[in-house]
Amino acid sequence: MKINKSLLSLNGLKFHSKIGVYDFEKLNGNEFIINISLNIDNNNFDDHINRVLDYELVYGIIELVMNKSFNLIETAAYEISKNIYLEFDQISSCTIEIIKLKPKIKGGINNSTFLLETGRKING
Repeated sequence: MKINKSLLSLNGLKFHSKIGVYDFEKLNGNEFIINISLNIDNNNFDDHINRVLDYELVYGIIELVMNKSFNLIETAAYEISKNIYLEFDQISSCTIEIIKLKPKIKGGINNSTFLLETGRKING
């Protein structure tokens, strides 16, 4: 059988992070939700846990980035993607959605979202 795509998604990861350009955001932080999808090359389907992508390690990478302070959610998404590629050779593409809940803007808003799709750079 030919496998066309092997995709792992982790959805609804919740973080309280100090991301934003305003002083009150840097001081108090805000609530964020992250959804991530990873396209896995050469996934083994032999039911051995040591041959698949470690969900907890993926979460840990995201958590480390979200514990840092950034001005922009765009920067946080880029840093997550970069660190995913550094850790996992079998990832060929990555889609990250960062949702900022209740951003403080005039008029009221439920959330703002940034979506980043990246692919592994091929050398040569």
